[in-house]
Amino acid sequence: MKARTILILVPLALLIYIYFSQTEKSSAKDAAHKAIEQMHSLSPAPGYTLGEIELQGGSPFPITGKTFTARKTSSNSIAKECKAFIAYANQLGTSSLSDEAPSKSSPEKHLQITCVASLSGLSAIDNIRVSNSFSLYGFTQDKNGKSTLWVDLNRETKTPVTESSKFTYNATISAYYGEIDLDPNTEKDTPVDERLTILNLIGSYRVTHLQVDPYDPAIIDGILKKFRESEPKISVKNIADASGQVTRLHVTPSGGMLPFCMSIRKFDPVHFGTPDPGKYYAIGYGEKFSDRADYGASATGDCPTN
Repeated sequence: MKARTILILVPLALLIYIYFSQTEKSSAKDAAHKAIEQMHSLSPAPGYTLGEIELQGGSPFPITGKTFTARKTSSNSIAKECKAFIAYANQLGTSSLSDEAPSKSSPEKHLQITCVASLSGLSAIDNIRVSNSFSLYGFTQDKNGKSTLWVDLNRETKTPVTESSKFTYNATISAYYGEIDLDPNTEKDTPVDERLTILNLIGSYRVTHLQVDPYDPAIIDGILKKFRESEPKISVKNIADASGQVTRLHVTPSGGMLPFCMSIRKFDPVHFGTPDPGKYYAIGYGEKFSDRADYGASATGDCPTN
């Protein structure tokens, strides 16, 4: 009798588990679909045109939510476009730079600087120049379930690039349900972390020592002395311009990573669209290193010596 009771209870427990699992999954889908519909109903950032809502994923990949696009062509400064788009993204519920902590908002200045740095670095692909993308994350929860939000923005234009070039801004806005790693490339202790440490050391010193020559080799050496001593496997060399001022650094990371050149030109509030906060800096990537490269811009290889 006892054995028969157990045999009946086990399938019943399994059925209950399957029922609640399917119900939870259905609720998560409903929440994600509701979230994307609410996002799509909001007025877009100035000048943007929204696409239709579509499924996120599909054969051979699993469907994980819904998405829509936003598109604009503009010749405005990157700083102006970033400020307007970030305001829109915040309304959508995305304000985190971390896909690991989508519910934790990042400071406004951090968002602005990261957006400008990301969209400034252009890479050539055939006859189109496509920038690195700028991403923001968010998290929502209601009675139907919870959703992870992701807004991804990039900027592109035809070559050659001139001062009169118009750029196309393409954004993808998505709401996901279930367990998903939005950015599987996110890692700790990468060369990016090393660069940010250097930028924060130099930047924080400069905002508290406004009367000091920001490009004096002795000053740069003093700022980086402890970093160089604590990271002996990382080579950080000063690269001076024709007048002897250090405007860039050549860095060879640890772990066999490729060396790169990084600009340490003084932070430009006009370019970034915000006063220098002394922190919250970001890495800008590019295929070639410009003489006018702004603070944090970098490119793989040796630094130009002109």
